[in-house]
Amino acid sequence: MNKPADNQNSTEPAFLELERLGRRSVNMHDAAAVQRRIDDYFALCVRHDVRPSVAGLAVAFDVHRSMLWKWRRGIDSHLPDASREVLERAHVLLNAVLEQFLIEGKIHAPTAIFLLKNNFGYRDQVEVTPARQNSLGDHVSFGELHRKYAEGIENENK
Repeated sequence: MNKPADNQNSTEPAFLELERLGRRSVNMHDAAAVQRRIDDYFALCVRHDVRPSVAGLAVAFDVHRSMLWKWRRGIDSHLPDASREVLERAHVLLNAVLEQFLIEGKIHAPTAIFLLKNNFGYRDQVEVTPARQNSLGDHVSFGELHRKYAEGIENENK
């Protein structure tokens, strides 16, 4: 049984095969053909022990990753809903795979964070909750404040 090649040695053949895959035309109006191309891409990744990516999926379709984004969003394209849905499912799967790689320590955290922000809309969020702090401590009535400071003034005058 063949052991999968480690990532360092499998990159070149994987990308040559990926480039050839991208050169084959695919009918983007046929959701089944789009799904077959996605399946071919993921099978290539498994065969060569290469991590799947948005950019890699774009190469499989011979487009820039920004075009995949436009296709999924229905921008500048006339793709049928079924094809867009297939692309969206692949995108969701890529997101899940990347998260799993991060959890399992198979990808460096800063790299995963960059990819999640860049390709999947993740963002850092800091919530600021304003809280009033009473420098005088617990709630003090006006009368108590008056007595406190009146005593202080009387003590200074003595």
